[in-house]
Amino acid sequence: MRGCSLCYSARMTEERNRKLPQSTNYLRAARAGIQMLEQQKPMDDRLLFFVAGILACLRAVQHSLLNHDRMLSPEHKATIDEWKKRTPIDGKEISFIKNSRDLILKAGAFPGGASLGLTV
Repeated sequence: MRGCSLCYSARMTEERNRKLPQSTNYLRAARAGIQMLEQQKPMDDRLLFFVAGILACLRAVQHSLLNHDRMLSPEHKATIDEWKKRTPIDGKEISFIKNSRDLILKAGAFPGGASLGLTV
């Protein structure tokens, strides 16, 4: 895909993935979803698809940092532990992401404003 802002050079991808492979993948997926949402501006069933996917990926970033990438080396553990001390686990951003994701995926409801008339 030429000219795609989501495409990275192989070197950049390798560098990012080597440092924090799991959380980087989820963050890149969330960014791609946000860019597609901005480009397409869906106001139908696709809106819920994009929002659910983006929120799930954003939630997975923190989870993968703490449960996967943190275990890669003693340096990763020390750095991520320091980040965790500085970052409130119940801060407004992560709370919004977690609560919204839970509403969509667990409760099956999200007040997004789009029609949810799914057709099969």
